[in-house]
Amino acid sequence: MTHKAKGENSDIDIVVPTYNGSGHISMLLDSIEKQTYRNFNCFVIDDFSKDNTVAIVKEKYPWVHLIELTQNNGPAKNRNIASGSGQSPYLVIFDDDTYLRDCDWLKKAIWKMEDNPNIGQLAAMIISGHDENLLLDCGISGSGYVFGGLFHKQSIDAVGGEHLVSRLALGACSAATVLRRDVFEKAGRFDSKYFYPAEDLDLSLRIHLLGYDVIYEPSLITYHFESQAMGKNHQHKNYMHRRNCLLALAENYPLKHVILSLIILFSNKVIISPISLRFRKNRRWGKEFLKQESLDYIKSVIFLLRNFGEIYRKRKNFDRIRTRPRRYLLKIN
Repeated sequence: MTHKAKGENSDIDIVVPTYNGSGHISMLLDSIEKQTYRNFNCFVIDDFSKDNTVAIVKEKYPWVHLIELTQNNGPAKNRNIASGSGQSPYLVIFDDDTYLRDCDWLKKAIWKMEDNPNIGQLAAMIISGHDENLLLDCGISGSGYVFGGLFHKQSIDAVGGEHLVSRLALGACSAATVLRRDVFEKAGRFDSKYFYPAEDLDLSLRIHLLGYDVIYEPSLITYHFESQAMGKNHQHKNYMHRRNCLLALAENYPLKHVILSLIILFSNKVIISPISLRFRKNRRWGKEFLKQESLDYIKSVIFLLRNFGEIYRKRKNFDRIRTRPRRYLLKIN
């Protein structure tokens, strides 16, 4: 009963950014309403939706604090706005196309955070809402300049129970994550220039560098109807993911690692990949993918160069408060 007393004395601010979320947001809010842990406020921030999302929230969920925007800002900036509307010690962030089946989800999250004060952020187990045997995320992992959800789009049967083990994670997917407010504020919140995605990875990396841990917690099972945030423009999604992974790398990792990764990237994706296109026959899809991948990375490097001043300032400013060396990030995986 000691755990229960701890949890009941804590407050949570739940933040849900939404854009044209009418197809799924009711499932999420219904599941939040059923939580056994009741001491929370819920903020839904609408990113100037064109559908009836706002009407649904107003009509069905009077207990929700609705924030209506008059322009499209993107999820990173909107999470910052909504989190600033509350002052509870814990933040729980959900995408509008997620939902919970476990009525004790919030209670388990609080217990885990309060049992270990050095946990700055929790990553949830995220399962596809379309296929319950498909894992989408078990914490963000990385290799070189490539970052993504561990076991992303892998069958639960194929991972041998590894998704059931709590562990240190490089990052936490913002589709479902728990944060200490003071750590979130000290880390500088989400960086709005990312827009989406990898803004969550960037935040988690800064939390590590502050001296706190990002922990994957398998008991926090969350179902996600993935890829609602940016519609069906897969080409733009791929570019933004590649660009923002490089941006997170450049802003947080040791400079030597950044330079080496960019050299390897340029060699593999900008030189070798285009040359290999000449030797491919009757594989149009593969050629188009490699060509687009090369173009995306060229554009991404140009973006980094154009934003070099801002990237440098962010690194220098954060150096004043970080307590861990940047090379620590290389050890996590």
